[in-house]
Amino acid sequence: MSRAFLVILLSLAGCEAPSAEGVTIDPPPPVRSKNDDWRTGLPPLPDSPCVGDHVFHDRAGLASVDGCVIHDGALSIVGAHDVTDLAPLSKLERVRGTLEIRDTPHLDGLAHLARLVKVDGDLVIQRNERLERLDGLGRLEVVLGVVHVSRGESLSELALGRLERAGGLLVEHMPALEHLSLPRLRDVSLFVVQDAPRLPTCEAEGLVAQLGGRAAQLDLSISGTDDSAACP
Repeated sequence: MSRAFLVILLSLAGCEAPSAEGVTIDPPPPVRSKNDDWRTGLPPLPDSPCVGDHVFHDRAGLASVDGCVIHDGALSIVGAHDVTDLAPLSKLERVRGTLEIRDTPHLDGLAHLARLVKVDGDLVIQRNERLERLDGLGRLEVVLGVVHVSRGESLSELALGRLERAGGLLVEHMPALEHLSLPRLRDVSLFVVQDAPRLPTCEAEGLVAQLGGRAAQLDLSISGTDDSAACP
């Protein structure tokens, strides 16, 4: 159809003919996928396995969220006796809910959580008999809820090198814990360390001191630690 004929038709219809110079084309909407990076602001698709509150009791269940970058909901691994590592979570960067790892006796490390940056709920690590360190959480910066680490029979060091902000820190019933290192922590409202007989009391007190003025507003309790041990 010629442009002249189009102008006539538009005139008869009472419309103005568009000028070539005034034509604009809107960009297409962003493409969403089941694993949109959380930094784009796009949520995962509703039918994605990365959406919803999930509790997994074995490796087969955990495999269903393999590849998730953001998990939109709570994620719990509880009583998973056949889980020795968290390889299906190796791409996970954010959990929009609580992340719980509990009663998983053969789990010996958190190396596959190396990309995790933020947890919007609580971080619960409890009663994992073989877990000795939290090294895999080296990129974790924010936990909006409470970091709750308890009853770790083998956990000798609790180190979260990049954690800057948490709703609270609750460390309890830790017979093997000898070191507590959170060098960047500056914002926390609850600070409880109790029943950790090998942990030097001065390490816990040092963490409180690094909070500066916020320490005065803390809900604070340190008990059952080693008062006689020296700190560097």
